[in-house]
Amino acid sequence: MDQADYQVRLTELEAERSRLSDRRVSLETELGEVKTQLTHLSEIISHLEPMAGQRDWLDDYSKLGFTDAIREVLKDKATQVSAQTIREALEGGGFSLEGYSSPMQSIYKILSRLVKDGQVDRIADEDDRTVSYRWKAADYSDQQISDDDIPF
Repeated sequence: MDQADYQVRLTELEAERSRLSDRRVSLETELGEVKTQLTHLSEIISHLEPMAGQRDWLDDYSKLGFTDAIREVLKDKATQVSAQTIREALEGGGFSLEGYSSPMQSIYKILSRLVKDGQVDRIADEDDRTVSYRWKAADYSDQQISDDDIPF
């Protein structure tokens, strides 16, 4: 092979690299669009499932915010639970409490807000020493859902 042959081969390889690079950009763009669509659909499904009476979708709490994760723990428990039990359920369900300097204080603050909002019952003994919490089940049976309520 002489220099001209190497030049031809080099030109071919550079063209192939350029074609593959363009293809990669196209695939990455498409992948980003698919990820966005999947995220959007997951959000819509997660909002519709409770209204449809389905709650089997929640395998872990890692994808939820702190307040929503606590709500889901309370919804998942059939009876009243302590704040410590909620913490253990969060950790067991994959929710990371590492970013919180005082996770129990945050849990109590969120629980007090949920109680104040009427979403949760606070159950205490006579001396107010033992406190537990219970989710107030929402009744959607009398609510009418229109097409305007569904965001798609």
